[in-house]
Amino acid sequence: MNLRMHLAKTVESYHFRWYELWHIRWNDKVLVSAWHKKLIEMAKEESLTDTHIVQIIEDQRLTNHKWFSYAWFIIVIGFSILLSILFISIRTNYKIAELQQYRRRYNLERTHLVTAKKQIILRSFFIKISKQ
Repeated sequence: MNLRMHLAKTVESYHFRWYELWHIRWNDKVLVSAWHKKLIEMAKEESLTDTHIVQIIEDQRLTNHKWFSYAWFIIVIGFSILLSILFISIRTNYKIAELQQYRRRYNLERTHLVTAKKQIILRSFFIKISKQ
């Protein structure tokens, strides 16, 4: 990527496109010649021969990194969606737990009131019966 960005800045006829991060345009003469120049510079430092340079370019040309890049992209997006669903469910479960706790309190208070009213009614009924 750095080579392509450098090419876009220095070479007039080369235009960097973001989709080239996924797929290298090997029919672009400027890109191939820049790769060749860069490999020649590396050859001076690391003593690469011309056959090694050609072999490196051919290996890069033959390897298809596109499917791996797309697969990795899909895995990352899928994992982020899974994590977001997990975090959303944790939040909603916390809210549901709060709501259920409130319902339990409300139901306990309500049942207490109902039982208290029933007890009062039953007492008054038994008092009336016992007086007769």
